Amino acid sequence: MKTSRILLVDDEPRILQALRRTLTWDGYQIFTATNARDALDLMLVDPVDLVISDNMMPNVTGIEMLSQMHKLWPDTVRVMLTGLSDHEVALKALEQGSIFRFLTKPWDDVDLRITVRQALEHRASKLESRHLLDFMDRRHENLETLVDVVAAAKV
Repeated sequence: MKTSRILLVDDEPRILQALRRTLTWDGYQIFTATNARDALDLMLVDPVDLVISDNMMPNVTGIEMLSQMHKLWPDTVRVMLTGLSDHEVALKALEQGSIFRFLTKPWDDVDLRITVRQALEHRASKLESRHLLDFMDRRHENLETLVDVVAAAKV
């Protein structure tokens, strides 16, 4: 089974260290970035399964970055860490579908780990559903072709 890959984005190195320390125990492959530009560059090279990002960062907010990631990598699940002042912004992003869930700072380690597991399960379910729909579409096309062949043979 493939190890899930997580990108942590925050302009505070201590936050990144604390997140990494909490999530490493669960066997994830962890990457970090201290700004949106570095995070997007990393995604261009090798997209991850899940991004957890702070919102209040210099130059580009987490919401802006996650919204861009949503467009470029729709299969990557996005979780936002917010301070209390970002609460309304995070709710708006949640409603728009650019984030899966948001957590407030300071976070609870157990809640963080549960959220990560649920986000990755959501991603796996979404990919499996797409795979099954593609399979059913191919089966339907094959059936239509067979019906056409049988109909042509009767003529």
